Amino acid sequence: MSTLEPTTANAPVAASVSGDEDRDSALAEAWEAYSRWDAAAIARKRRLDLSRIVIFVLLVAAALTGVLASQLTLTWFAGIAAACSAAAALLGREAVGPAVERLWLTARAAAETLKSEAFKYAAGASPYDSDDGGQRLLTAVSAIQADYISGVNSNVRHDSERAIPRSILDRPGYIRLRLEDQTSWYEGKASFYNKRAWHWRLVSLLLGLVGTALSGIAAAEKELTYLGAWVGVIGTLGGIVVAHVAGSRFSYLAQIYELTARRLRHLRAEWNLVSEDQSTTKWSDFVLECENTISAERDQWMKEWQRQIAAVTASQTENRPGETKSRQVGSNGT
Repeated sequence: MSTLEPTTANAPVAASVSGDEDRDSALAEAWEAYSRWDAAAIARKRRLDLSRIVIFVLLVAAALTGVLASQLTLTWFAGIAAACSAAAALLGREAVGPAVERLWLTARAAAETLKSEAFKYAAGASPYDSDDGGQRLLTAVSAIQADYISGVNSNVRHDSERAIPRSILDRPGYIRLRLEDQTSWYEGKASFYNKRAWHWRLVSLLLGLVGTALSGIAAAEKELTYLGAWVGVIGTLGGIVVAHVAGSRFSYLAQIYELTARRLRHLRAEWNLVSEDQSTTKWSDFVLECENTISAERDQWMKEWQRQIAAVTASQTENRPGETKSRQVGSNGT
């Protein structure tokens, strides 16, 4: 994928191939464009993640203060619960809604498409393996940015220099900087999201066990019937956890990252079997296959995000029947 965060594993290698004396002007333009879009994507993703955490906390606070208000008859607790619920609903609509996610996806798609084209050029792969390769890259950079201009401020830049090649790469350099580094990134992220998914499954299980225990105690002890209200709270918290996990897509991301890392390792193993005589003719195809594998992973998770965005948008439209009807009437001209 497309890295959601800057990678550092390739920093020492990049430094050895990015001296100013060997700087390629076409690559410099491509990486400058990539840097802007990547910074925009990272900033928007961090806002999305932070907003999801804040929404989660607000919903938990609303559930807890709501039951305390009913049991302690404190009206100000009820006010806090209502305020937390309203704030969570507002953030859910404005900070993590379909329009916001779409902007992040747009920035990420532009950045990773630029990165892929730059690596093809740096590795001397088709269509950049001719004398006019530099001009072709500049044309591609211009076309990519034109395609992805969609309300995203791409003028932001990274605070520090990116660990990326600034000049033409030899074959070991491409394999080290792109193939091996990207494989390591996928494997690390797959492990990270697998752990996240497991942690949240454990939380959900513990909440279920606590709710079952409270329900049994409340049924057995008449003096403790007030615990019945807390059973409802535990059930609500379980639902909040499930919604948070579904929105974060931990398991899905872990699966596609694992699959892509496996495919890249397979490509690396196949290349090791290529003889020296065949390496020249097969190099371009190898680079393109690597880039296509990375692009396929990116396209896959983008389609999944867009599918879920469309589902949320459709659900919101169904929940506003009056508005939908008025739009239909207007489109019929009556």
